[in-house]
Amino acid sequence: MEEGPKRKKLKHEGIYLENLPNYERYTKSYPNRGEVSVLAVQPGSGAEFVVTGTVEGYVKIWRKAKGHGELDFVKQYLAHSDGEAVVDCRFSDDGRTFVTISSDCTAKVFDADGLDMMSIIDLGFKPRAVYWVRNQEVDRIIVSEEASGKVHVYDPTEGQLVKVLEGLHKTSVGNLEYNMLHNCMVSADDTGMIEYWQPVEPFQKPSEGVFGLKSETDLYMFRKKKQSLDQLTFSPDGKRFAVAIDEKAYLFSFAKGKLIREYEDTEQEEENIVRASQVKGSVVFDSTGRFLFHTTRSYIRQITIATGEVSRRFGGSDSVAFRALGLYQGNPNRKKVLTVEMATSENAMIAESQTHDPLLLTVSANRLYVFSRFDGTFESIQSHRDIPDTQTKTRQSTNSKSNNNSEDKWKSTTSITIHTTLGDIKVSLFPTSAPLAVQNFVTLCQKSYYDNTPFHRVIKRFMIQGGDPEGNGTGGESIWGKPFKDEFDPQLRHDKPYRLSMANAGKNTNGSQFFITTEKTPWLDDKHTIFGSVTSGFDVVQLIENLPTTKNDRPIDPPTIISTTLH
Repeated sequence: MEEGPKRKKLKHEGIYLENLPNYERYTKSYPNRGEVSVLAVQPGSGAEFVVTGTVEGYVKIWRKAKGHGELDFVKQYLAHSDGEAVVDCRFSDDGRTFVTISSDCTAKVFDADGLDMMSIIDLGFKPRAVYWVRNQEVDRIIVSEEASGKVHVYDPTEGQLVKVLEGLHKTSVGNLEYNMLHNCMVSADDTGMIEYWQPVEPFQKPSEGVFGLKSETDLYMFRKKKQSLDQLTFSPDGKRFAVAIDEKAYLFSFAKGKLIREYEDTEQEEENIVRASQVKGSVVFDSTGRFLFHTTRSYIRQITIATGEVSRRFGGSDSVAFRALGLYQGNPNRKKVLTVEMATSENAMIAESQTHDPLLLTVSANRLYVFSRFDGTFESIQSHRDIPDTQTKTRQSTNSKSNNNSEDKWKSTTSITIHTTLGDIKVSLFPTSAPLAVQNFVTLCQKSYYDNTPFHRVIKRFMIQGGDPEGNGTGGESIWGKPFKDEFDPQLRHDKPYRLSMANAGKNTNGSQFFITTEKTPWLDDKHTIFGSVTSGFDVVQLIENLPTTKNDRPIDPPTIISTTLH
């Protein structure tokens, strides 16, 4: 009896597959507040953060957990105006910062180390796509317009507009990607037109290292069919890029602009085609550039690029229409690049350094899904793989604690003493200028909410910050169980030190965290609500301000609030 053809195999394929998820069903899913619109994974071997954004304007930050195949929720911002969707999110190329854009016509810049919002860029238009180019020579945030082919280039240090590219595209640009090897952007618009250009003056195609005439490439193939690209992404070495359009994935040579291979899914199941007929395609390379993950209407397929064959399939049995892909392959224990020779050796230290926990990340509706390495049975995880939205329950229970007594008490409170481990700080309150902030602060103090919480963030010659029961800047909520609006009084400014103000993550996102300034800080005016001022204990504020801190501005030995007294 004749044998059928054997499946082609990539040399050392088994070793590479060990650093990729292997279980065909998702092993965890996590809730978001509203439908997830964007997914971003921190780049780099030391990566640990994942960011999701929703159609309601929320940005949620996750960290790779110690538990196998798991994520930890870290922080959530109402980053953009309520009801205005987060339309794109990108980490900078070095992974240290990330930016979100929204239909509220703003871009929000975040610090990935401190998990704080750093700045806001008022765009003046509804954005479509964003990319953050950052290397030793270039630092630029690039944003496309939803309603035209214009592409805007910003300097993120000052949030200043550097250039508007008006003749690059005729229709809206939905894809912005960067090739670090050639310092070259690749953009694609709604008509399928693909352009190469450098993110510096004169913003033209590189003169070396790439094709001469575009007519000699295959880059017009989508324009001829008037096909809009779902996604475009580069391989880690920058030599190739992949394109997803519905059920197909395409692999191109970057330098030549030539099509290398077309991957069409020929094994669709009819019921699944009906189930997810409107899902757009998404693609992502693994860290070696040897495998390509692609969403189809039935499942997520893992393609071995060298052979063109599907080496694994994910999610086919989950009845979920997955969209948007991210791949986490970080390994905190790995300090060097792992070669094939190292991976196949008997060295015990190398074997230990190979400890990894790769995650394939994707989204659908309001949930973030995780595929991981798992050798158990589906029955053993089925009942607890979908994490409930416990935060919603917490918000509801906190809100229910409000009562008439606390509402009456705040009106008669004019000042509060904050008893800390380094001494007392007394603050007077400004209920006329900021009634909501004062009511919130007084009521939380009355409930002992701040007891045993630290001053978790201290910046010399700027401010001291506290009020987070989590103790790390990621938690806390208002007495109403949701963010409350800003209150700005033109007669009340950050024109002197020792102002008591609300910390926030953007417009109308006040919760429980507060800060006390130690210098004049006029740039905070009309951005942070002032609701009080220090009247005694200035020396205690100075003691806290001058404490030694880590690089993330956290005191090495954080002082804590013992209790508070209302006057």
